[in-house]
Amino acid sequence: MLLSDVELRTEISEGRLVLDPPPSEMAIQSASIDLSFHNVFWRPRHGLKGYTVVPSQADPYKFMDREQRDEVELAPGDLILGETAEAISLPPHLAAWIEGKSGLARHGLLVHLTAPHIAPGWGTPNPKRITLELVNLSGVTHRLMAGEAIAQLLVTRLSSPSRKLYSGKHLARGS
Repeated sequence: MLLSDVELRTEISEGRLVLDPPPSEMAIQSASIDLSFHNVFWRPRHGLKGYTVVPSQADPYKFMDREQRDEVELAPGDLILGETAEAISLPPHLAAWIEGKSGLARHGLLVHLTAPHIAPGWGTPNPKRITLELVNLSGVTHRLMAGEAIAQLLVTRLSSPSRKLYSGKHLARGS
């Protein structure tokens, strides 16, 4: 069951769903919470053309340079890894997924390529930011600003609390 704005507020106010910083009233939509772009991102290193990577055996951050600034430009075809400004923690009875904002999609920007699912236990006990895979599919350069709404978090209540909580290998990087 997807949580409504009323249920989202209850989960947040009772400390079960944690967002740091807490969402503004405007960020809580009818059945989602707007998430904003953080000022830390990773851009692929230059000079890697022709390099072969086996994705299941390689850390993608090994081939990227970390940058920190309040705006980033994505030229046509560019890929960067970014993060949500909000760090999130999900309890065992909630799961979530992330979707890009439709306004960005209409401009040809993908906010995440795959894996939108956020498992119960994510960011527990320490809230974590969500990694975003941003790609510019349009023919023009786009500028993204730290703090702007970039994605939405949709939260669902499980029929029973999960016993198998998130323990993934991809942890927040240097934020």
